[in-house]
Amino acid sequence: MPCPDSIGRLRQTARFCALAFACLLIASGPAQAQHPYDMVVEMVADQTSDNLILERCLKASCFASHAMVDRCHNEKYQGVTYIEQGNILCLNGNIEWGGDYWSEGDKLKSIKKFHIKKHVHLVVTSYGGELTNSIMISRYLRKYDYSVIVSEFCLSACAQFIFIGSNKRIVSEGGVVAFHGGPFSQDQIQKLEVSDIEKGKITKAMSEFYAFYKEMKIPIEITYNFPQSVLEKAKNNKGTMWAPNQEDYKSYGVDVTFCANP
Repeated sequence: MPCPDSIGRLRQTARFCALAFACLLIASGPAQAQHPYDMVVEMVADQTSDNLILERCLKASCFASHAMVDRCHNEKYQGVTYIEQGNILCLNGNIEWGGDYWSEGDKLKSIKKFHIKKHVHLVVTSYGGELTNSIMISRYLRKYDYSVIVSEFCLSACAQFIFIGSNKRIVSEGGVVAFHGGPFSQDQIQKLEVSDIEKGKITKAMSEFYAFYKEMKIPIEITYNFPQSVLEKAKNNKGTMWAPNQEDYKSYGVDVTFCANP
């Protein structure tokens, strides 16, 4: 029986390790895997240091994320697929724009068709898409305490809303999460050569943009405060996409786990 101090450490560690050990059970099979509670208690009983516990949890979390990515790829998923065993949601493709530009259909409607369980693991590959629907997907999945895993790419609205809005964020080696710019100011909107109706729609969308980051308590500057090297490329018309590293995220108070391939 762990002493009170050990119970405190157990509780502190449990939230971080929940995804990792639950997925290890899925990946290894119930017959081979040790129960998550027993694994953590064993580390506490051995007086394993906090740093070593953290290191083991990170390795387990990365191992589990690779297993879930493989599950999605084995399904040869397109659009939205839900794998009930493991509670894995696979999302592939662009987010519905509302017109004919995207052909994959409304991702949010597809997601709502499934009976998703709590603590869902989202494996996403997307160039991005429509702002409002991306925010709605994030808010909907947050009710299920979702984790997001990127093994290929998550760009634009995928990065700025679906990735940022998740409860736990994992980027596999070779995976790219990239931002391309923050919300338009009112002055910028007024200078656009579009109708007043369109300007009204854009103003509403930008309000949703700001509200989302306020709700997440994340500085919105992460979406546009790019390093000088990226800004220099933008001057030469080489694009303004920025893929932050772990230290970049930390500077904005955002926790992201970067995993090496096994």
